[in-house]
Amino acid sequence: MKRMSVLAILVLAISITAFSVAGTYAKYTSTDTISDKARVARWNINELVNVSLFEDTYNNGAVVNLDDDTTVTDVIAPGTKGSYNFKLTGDVETNYTIKANVKEAEETNGLNGRVVYYLKDGDTVLNTDTSLAGLKSALEALYDGTTIYAAGSLDEKTYTIEWEWVFEKTTTVGEDTVVDSDNDLTDTELGNKSAEGTNVPEVKFTVDFTVTQSNQAA
Repeated sequence: MKRMSVLAILVLAISITAFSVAGTYAKYTSTDTISDKARVARWNINELVNVSLFEDTYNNGAVVNLDDDTTVTDVIAPGTKGSYNFKLTGDVETNYTIKANVKEAEETNGLNGRVVYYLKDGDTVLNTDTSLAGLKSALEALYDGTTIYAAGSLDEKTYTIEWEWVFEKTTTVGEDTVVDSDNDLTDTELGNKSAEGTNVPEVKFTVDFTVTQSNQAA
């Protein structure tokens, strides 16, 4: 009986020792948390205001009032001229390109060649061809979609489109300045067409500027 008691005590001691040793040899563990977040890159292109290139143009900017007190705008005539300044602005966080697409550039019913057009960077004229077609080519060459601009504030230069319908053409003969009467007759014919209300001479000009993200280096 005494032997069994001693054996029981020995077994109990071994069990306690084994449990204690097992408890001191737990595996190593560690935790590291990686966290990050991102937002979508800013892409904010300000729209150009509606082009008012030919608004209130008669008499070099004065509004025409007819006998019935109707205000006439968007009227051109010999001696009128106008201009329009434009600039693309915005905030973008990616590289980008700009492409100008002239969707409409048309002078109708005999107006062709009566008006001259200029695309200007400050005082520098960018087009050598002063026709409406020349203006179209100059704009599309200025923003042809191939130049890669760096991300950041989209704040391009201010450019100006100018136009003028020369009041009269003259030539110098000896010491005299002679008015081109044929030119006056052509201008008069255009005015008569407009008065008739059919085949009215018009100039139409529409251009879109498209800004596109680029994944190429600037």
